[in-house]
Amino acid sequence: MKRMILSITFAFCFILILMSLKTYRFEDEELTRTIIPNDPYISNQSALNTIKAYDAWSYATDASNIKVAIIGSGINAYHEDLSANMNFNYSYCYDSNDSAFYDNTGHGTAIAGIIGATTNNNIGVAGVCWGVDMYSFKVNNSNDSYSNSNVAAAINYASSIGIDIINMSFGLLEYSSEVDAAISNFDGLIVCSSGNLGYDNDLYQHYPSNYSHDNIIAVGGISNDYSIHPNSNYGLTTVDLFAPMATYTTYYDSTNSSLKYAYLTGTSYAAAYVVGAVALLESEHPDLTPLGIKDLLLSRVSKKDNLQGKCVSGGALSLFNFFHNHSNTYSYYDNTYHTCTCSICGDSYRSLHHWTQIYTNNFALVAEPNIRIRYECVDCGAFSLNPYI
Repeated sequence: MKRMILSITFAFCFILILMSLKTYRFEDEELTRTIIPNDPYISNQSALNTIKAYDAWSYATDASNIKVAIIGSGINAYHEDLSANMNFNYSYCYDSNDSAFYDNTGHGTAIAGIIGATTNNNIGVAGVCWGVDMYSFKVNNSNDSYSNSNVAAAINYASSIGIDIINMSFGLLEYSSEVDAAISNFDGLIVCSSGNLGYDNDLYQHYPSNYSHDNIIAVGGISNDYSIHPNSNYGLTTVDLFAPMATYTTYYDSTNSSLKYAYLTGTSYAAAYVVGAVALLESEHPDLTPLGIKDLLLSRVSKKDNLQGKCVSGGALSLFNFFHNHSNTYSYYDNTYHTCTCSICGDSYRSLHHWTQIYTNNFALVAEPNIRIRYECVDCGAFSLNPYI
């Protein structure tokens, strides 16, 4: 009898130990687990690594409650990898002789694939959002020219049907008061490409990205090593963040129906990655206002030294950063900067010291013991007698 009791006790303790080990492993995996969907061409989508999508997808994939309007060349909504996420009821074409679901350049179809290609369906590519409610607002003509009146009309229509996010991946050289007013009246966020001429948009005008409204998010382009693509426009005050320019995505070619996917490059596609990220954020944070979402987006970029001074945030899109707080370790660099390294995602970047005045009566070890004020960085602990010289 005693032997049976001991055996039962031992078995019970063993089960408890196994349960504790399993729980520990699960908690450990929470920081590093990834999800790789089964889309056959996903290995061609190197940009997903750059934006850390695989890590982020373990936390959020679905934005089917978010309405995203793509203003541009139209979308081939019947594409095998897009139709499930397309809204066929409220899309619109501003040319009575055309269709919102005919894409005469392939551009809009490519944008849609980055934002919301149907994912984990054993077909084609993966979208940033596995589910999302996408609308095609076609504003160009057969010559691929865009009129400001059509763009303004599309924005106003988006306002009237409750669109949450607008993508505008195109460039116009002239300012339009009509478009300006439509943007001002739109309650959601508008994500724009910065342009592909390698210009500083602080010096040269590029619209719609340069309209000065808080609900605009302007996106520049980087290569997968985070260097600014030589063709991408930039701007300390006119570009908000960077995202990958090169992509492999859905495509449509009216002369070649077998061409359903393609490699493409441009800030248009960088903007599309940000649209997908914003949609996921809005779905996960319904309590935040659009401007609150923008603030969160820009505060959680991957900071990069080479992007400092080239955009507002000084960083590039990182989906994973939305779902964890940086756990930074600091190393002293010089009298102005320290280096921050996140122990979770590995992001490493220089940051300005955050000096605060420290009053002390125990300063006898310094060269000037009569000084009673020093400056200490609240982040890394570095101190200086006078950091401003």
